[in-house]
Amino acid sequence: MQTSVGGRTFGTPTVLTSISDKRISESSGVAPSQRSDDIFYTFNDSGDSARFFQFDRKGKVLNVFNLSAAKNVDWEDMASATLDGQPYLFFGDIGDNAGVRKSLTLYRVKEPTGSSASVDQTITLKYPDEPRNAETLLVHPKTGDITIVTKASSHPAGIYFLKRPRRSGTYTLTKLADIDVNAMMREAKLITGGAWSQDGKYVVLRTYLGAYEFSATKKDNWYEETPTLVHLNLEMQGEGITYTRKGDALITTSEGSPCPISIIPIKEN
Repeated sequence: MQTSVGGRTFGTPTVLTSISDKRISESSGVAPSQRSDDIFYTFNDSGDSARFFQFDRKGKVLNVFNLSAAKNVDWEDMASATLDGQPYLFFGDIGDNAGVRKSLTLYRVKEPTGSSASVDQTITLKYPDEPRNAETLLVHPKTGDITIVTKASSHPAGIYFLKRPRRSGTYTLTKLADIDVNAMMREAKLITGGAWSQDGKYVVLRTYLGAYEFSATKKDNWYEETPTLVHLNLEMQGEGITYTRKGDALITTSEGSPCPISIIPIKEN
């Protein structure tokens, strides 16, 4: 099955590999290395320590990085971007199932070149209205601007924005809009992850049952565009999604062990 809209065709999702390392049991987000097409990063959901994993396309865990200056209250998504010539990883401690957290935390980490990593910037985030649960962190690959998309089934999800913070500190998000993927089933409404393409031309949001790609080639308010439905593999609890560094495919992960890594090819027509 292929989905083709405009100048892009999404191929049939297939399992690329799986991560059998038992330390990865609740992959909740995934992001590509900024240095290698064959390297990716992931982490575990709440319940784990503040650590993340580097793995390759064969599912081999290459390194485990512990962040001493961070906490994992409820890490839910991650992103990567090269800003001012420096490759970074971003980890969003943005989950709030009970809707009671007064603030959220975003950790910026320089992409490691060795066996250790450290927090480069700690951003405390507050909503302008009320606490909300979220599992989607978007970091613009060119500007470093931050977007959080909330997870909601009983009402539209919210899109919240922060212009790139230049230093650690506390910042209040700005609400841009509500978004509803207009699905019927609850599992198809809950937005569980997302990513910018590395060229800044597209945004993908996923649910447990599928994904939606928005074009950002004409304007910044990509969420006003009509999205393209992208078929994903059926996963036990799929939450992670990202573009490859080249932008020639989507990569997804799911909670569970072993952790399946699926790939959806993208072809420019």
